[in-house]
Amino acid sequence: MQLDEPMLCRHPEDLALVAETAAIVFEAAGPKTTTILSTYFGDLAPLAADLAKLPGTHLGLDMVHGSGNWPLLPNLPEGRGLHLGLFDARTTRIESSAEIAERIAPYREILMARDVMVGPQCGLELIPRYAAFDKLLQARYLRETLQKVWRWRS
Repeated sequence: MQLDEPMLCRHPEDLALVAETAAIVFEAAGPKTTTILSTYFGDLAPLAADLAKLPGTHLGLDMVHGSGNWPLLPNLPEGRGLHLGLFDARTTRIESSAEIAERIAPYREILMARDVMVGPQCGLELIPRYAAFDKLLQARYLRETLQKVWRWRS
């Protein structure tokens, strides 16, 4: 279950409200459910010391428009999975899986220690269907490449 939270990056003062609300929603999903609190249109750098307060099995980070999220990767709470928003959902330019793989290569060791999902940084409803499909296809190719080259398990 993914819960989109596009305003926390712009209003870090709302951390307590977001954490409380998301916890209620995720609790209703059940204990074995993968839960993603997905943030986008910015970074969570102002909340670096408080990221453990955010609920969910995974934290969704906008790696396209949130350049301050890259330095957070080494310091995320232990055991927390990640959804990396690596494909720009606000443009029809198709990023290749090779281009994205090169961008995340410096973080290989950090990412391999976590359960990582890759995809667009937010919903694809604002771009044409062909572009949305191509971005998802590149995300699939990236996943396949990382599993092969980085020797990740499924």
